Amino acid sequence: MEILPGLHRIETLLGNRKLYQHLYVGDRVILIDTGTSDTMGEHIFPYLEKLGRVPADIDMAIISHADADHFGGNSALKRAAPHAWIACHAFDFEWISDPEAIMEGRYNQFADMHDMSYPEEVRSFLRGMMGSAVVIDLTLTGGETIILANGRPLQLLALPGHTRGHVGIYDPVEKAAVLTDAVLWKGLPDVDGHVVMPPTYCHTETYRTTIQAVAQLPIETLCLSHYDLLEGRTAIEDFLSETQRFVDRMDSALLEAIAESGESGLTLRELIDRVDPIVGPFGDASAELAYPVLGHMKEFTSQGLVRAGKIGNLIRWWKGENSEARIRT
Repeated sequence: MEILPGLHRIETLLGNRKLYQHLYVGDRVILIDTGTSDTMGEHIFPYLEKLGRVPADIDMAIISHADADHFGGNSALKRAAPHAWIACHAFDFEWISDPEAIMEGRYNQFADMHDMSYPEEVRSFLRGMMGSAVVIDLTLTGGETIILANGRPLQLLALPGHTRGHVGIYDPVEKAAVLTDAVLWKGLPDVDGHVVMPPTYCHTETYRTTIQAVAQLPIETLCLSHYDLLEGRTAIEDFLSETQRFVDRMDSALLEAIAESGESGLTLRELIDRVDPIVGPFGDASAELAYPVLGHMKEFTSQGLVRAGKIGNLIRWWKGENSEARIRT
């Protein structure tokens, strides 16, 4: 449906969760994310036809970040619209260009040093969401402006945290933003609104700055990929406040767990088991906490709040030299 002049929002499903696609239609047609491998053919192209447009009318697809449900339709887009440019941030370029690279670098990153990996059926599901490898036509850094139509600039925002190269779109004319997964509340809801998955941000320090940056934008309409439309400053500010509260609760829960761990320290799996009841619980999806937990532990290590080491093949964490100073403050 057209939610604002020229901005269309298309609801699809990803298992038991909603997945929204966003399409700008003006003098040119700009798609934000290509979804999964079947999204283009089953949803985007039919929607364009209802508007009296054809797939070849798509000028550009901006991929917000490297996750299978956000660029999995790249090959389908290129087959139908070979002249369409596919663009993404330079930091996420490698994973978006190559499904095999993201399977190893993102989805299998916890296997070697943390003995945590997705079951084979989940790996197959993730790989199945992505088509074949597609060359990216343009890399972004944030700060670029795309002209949708005369007097309608769209501003590219660098919003790292969920991934290093996450980008979003801000429309200053309509005071609207399409930010996909840049801010992730206290978790991802199912179709009934129940939180069923933790927020999977990976880079804690930049996730904090992204939350702050979004809060400072004069947004009246906020479009995200897995949440219902947010309209009005109160709803947006409440969402962002809850996003920040989750990060703060993770800070406290992890530092308390490390403080109580003694000489044995804690592995990633053990940290997840300690914090899940506090920040969740997330049930069968608790393993997804590996992403934010590891992000926090990397930040704490750089601050001297914890120290990392290996026993056998597993990384463990202990209190760091600055941990007492943090507790006192």
